[in-house]
Amino acid sequence: MIKENNKKLSKSNLNDFILLSIVKRLNCPFITYDEDLKKIAKKYNIKILEL
Repeated sequence: MIKENNKKLSKSNLNDFILLSIVKRLNCPFITYDEDLKKIAKKYNIKILEL
């Protein structure tokens, strides 16, 4: 996911992509206020819960 989205590996990016990977594997919805992270989640068909 990191390579496909042209992200440099920082602690923040690593944590984001670890969370997305877990959410995708468990097939559960995701909540975030980070608009960039929402775009990436939607790209991988991860359901986003809007609050």
